[in-house]
Amino acid sequence: MSFRLSLKLMFLLFLGVSSVGVFAQQPASVVRGLVADPDSAVIPGATVTLTPASGKALTTESGADGAYTFRGVPEGTYSLTVTMNGFSTFVRQGIRIGATQSLTVDAKMAVQAEDQIVQVTTNTNTLSVDQDSNASATVLTAKDLDALSDDPDELSAELTALAGPSTGPNGGQIYIDGFTGGQLPPKSSILRVIINQNPMSAQYDRAGFGRILVVTKPGTDKYHGSAQYNFNNSALNTANPLIKTTQPPYHTNFFFGNITGPINKRASYSGGGSYRQIQDNAIINGTIVAPSAGSTTICAPGIATCVPTPYQQAVSVPQTRWDFTPRLDIAVTNTNALSVRYQYESNVQDNNGIGNFSLPSVAS
Repeated sequence: MSFRLSLKLMFLLFLGVSSVGVFAQQPASVVRGLVADPDSAVIPGATVTLTPASGKALTTESGADGAYTFRGVPEGTYSLTVTMNGFSTFVRQGIRIGATQSLTVDAKMAVQAEDQIVQVTTNTNTLSVDQDSNASATVLTAKDLDALSDDPDELSAELTALAGPSTGPNGGQIYIDGFTGGQLPPKSSILRVIINQNPMSAQYDRAGFGRILVVTKPGTDKYHGSAQYNFNNSALNTANPLIKTTQPPYHTNFFFGNITGPINKRASYSGGGSYRQIQDNAIINGTIVAPSAGSTTICAPGIATCVPTPYQQAVSVPQTRWDFTPRLDIAVTNTNALSVRYQYESNVQDNNGIGNFSLPSVAS
């Protein structure tokens, strides 16, 4: 009895081991291929997806050699999809994979076409009469003005140079809040500067080449102020090499500042001014009739022995200039403001006109 049971048990165990061995040795299907561009250059890093008719899709990436491999693929019908940036998506459908099949499916991807929209208009030259939207305008804000000089005279020369060539012999025009003439305000009082090259603007009396528009800041609801002093003298400058005689001393004193503040909830004020004292000199190069060569004494009329003699002299040319510009801003409505500005300027210069071949007798 026990011998028969043992044989039966050994037979059942043999059948179980044999079935397990058959299942483990059953070969699996493999799908492999190469991803390349139209010139047959391999494409690494492409995403390859093998999707069955039902069930979970298999995903891998092409290697450095452009090859991909799927192992252990169950029998069935699949679709192969390959995607890569810059290339059109590659799709192969209806791929039949058997139970023990090794299948090769290569993917040759086409370069993806990019759509570009080009708008062509018949108006090739666009020109706006608006000073802010004109394409040729250069706008300098307060931050941009930091790179320019603090001296209003030098600032005016630098802005004129930035404006470039202009029409007429007098150069470009500088408008301060819409008005020409007058001294440039301190940089701290300037909101922005617009250098406009628009030649067609009916609101101005000249063509717009080299027009400089200066817009100043209105008063604010807080108190602000600044002051500055500049000094320069002969020790900081070289002497004129054309002067052989004693050259008068040179110096410049320059004070300027501004202040802004509120008056009430709808009104504010601002004001700025400057004072400049310049001790300059001019050269007189001429010829006089003297008793002898090298003499600085002028001969009396009618003396035949007098000879022409070169004459040079350095003459002091002092100058004093100051200006003051108060301004009042009133909010009339929520969108409109009234600005009242007054500018006073005084310029006194002695010995004006001396130089070149002029004599002191013609100086004013």
